[in-house]
Amino acid sequence: MHGAPHYHILLWIENAPVVSFDRPEEVCSFIQDRITCHIPDSSNKSPDLNFLVTKYQMHKCSKYCKRNIKVKTYVSRFRFDFPRPVGDSICINDVEIA
Repeated sequence: MHGAPHYHILLWIENAPVVSFDRPEEVCSFIQDRITCHIPDSSNKSPDLNFLVTKYQMHKCSKYCKRNIKVKTYVSRFRFDFPRPVGDSICINDVEIA
């Protein structure tokens, strides 16, 4: 197994805006207020949460993660274009497209 166990799930949250019904700005604001991708502060605010996130939710690289690409010489690069930059905005696709 590679990395930590994880789930692809749908959540129904009480009083949450609905993508196909409410305004996109309202849905984006709801998401922005509740979901994050930063590592919690380890110094004094959240040392326990920082420990759990860095131990169980961060990927540990292995040989599988890299591939050799021939440019002029062989260059070792990460597969699947990782690491990717953190986005600064939320994009909601049309329900029919998503």
